[in-house]
Amino acid sequence: IMAMIAACIIDPGLYFAINAPVGVIGDSVQSASQAVADFGFTITPDALAQAAKDVEEASLLSRTGGAPTFALGMSEIFSAVVGGTAMKAFWYHFAIMFEALFILTT
Repeated sequence: IMAMIAACIIDPGLYFAINAPVGVIGDSVQSASQAVADFGFTITPDALAQAAKDVEEASLLSRTGGAPTFALGMSEIFSAVVGGTAMKAFWYHFAIMFEALFILTT
């Protein structure tokens, strides 16, 4: 349920840019923005770059597998409650580590 909530919080254009394979969206924010527009959603190259910058990653494009989507959604929720945008990178990486710990211990 947490993963569904996290995915629903993310802008649909950003969601597809994160979850579509590189063969579909390309490897640049410009090509990803155009590919997402072809899906029927909009996101600007600047918004894609800013989303990656907010969580201190080089890129969020084609991060398939679900963990980055979950972590980005959780960082949106947690940073809205504690710390604001300045803490978004912390919460993103915290969620990634939480997932790794959870997977390794179950």
